Amino acid sequence: MSTPVEQYQWIGIDISKDNLDIYDPLHQVHAQYLNNVEGVEALLKSP
Repeated sequence: MSTPVEQYQWIGIDISKDNLDIYDPLHQVHAQYLNNVEGVEALLKSP
């Protein structure tokens, strides 16, 4: 009997002093947010 495999969708997040660079390989989308409270909140609200 086999165990079902969970599938995950991974994104890349490059964290630097000033910016958060986000890459979604499934949709081939790149976005950049400021590395501050407002930027993180905007990232969390993004689709």
